[in-house]
Amino acid sequence: VLAAQEARRGAGDAAIAAAEASLEALQDECGALEAAQDEAAERLSAASHEYAAAEAQLATLAQIQAAAEDNAPLRDWLERNDLQALPRLWQQVRIEPGWEVAVESVLRERLHALDVADPARLDAVAADVPPVKAGVLSHGATRDAPPLAGYEALAAKVHAATPGLGGALSDWLAQAYVCEGAPRAAERERLPAGALLVNRQGHQFTRHTVAFHAPDRAHAGLLARQAEIEALQGKVGELAQLLADARESA
Repeated sequence: VLAAQEARRGAGDAAIAAAEASLEALQDECGALEAAQDEAAERLSAASHEYAAAEAQLATLAQIQAAAEDNAPLRDWLERNDLQALPRLWQQVRIEPGWEVAVESVLRERLHALDVADPARLDAVAADVPPVKAGVLSHGATRDAPPLAGYEALAAKVHAATPGLGGALSDWLAQAYVCEGAPRAAERERLPAGALLVNRQGHQFTRHTVAFHAPDRAHAGLLARQAEIEALQGKVGELAQLLADARESA
């Protein structure tokens, strides 16, 4: 009987020890789960804040871009010619980083030109002169600028969303070339008549002239902002996925 009691006591002690070990393991697991939950909550909070900040920045930039096309005197003319929904040139070109100001300096108000695509429609629109400065373009084939030894064409820094825009860009950038800094008079004098050098700051140089660039409120920063908007749109999409993943694991 005593031996049986001892055996039962031993079995009980073993069961208690096993239960205590199991409890300790469960406590450790619970602690790990709580830590993981806290970490997931932190990731969710960080992702939410980053997503909200990116969305707010994107909305602000989009609002600034939209304001650049808010031209009250032109509205009636646009509606009369059914042009209000057409894309502008600046919305359809991408500029190599660092050369946005140079392109803005040369194209200026032409950045806002409306893309009517069809040459016949361009003729019809041209018959109705708008009340303020405006531009319209149709599609056509690219014509490469004549090569100028030692210089790269500004057109090479401009990448159009559709090939048809190449015609208008060829017309407007025909003899524009890029340069670094300010070319000396001896260098400028070797330029052919009609050739134009433009640097990253937007200053323009010809054989006998220098035109210093200053931002114009109507189109300053359009191209750089558009590139930033597109980068932010990609970032917002990535953050939205990260946010969804963080919510699932929280």
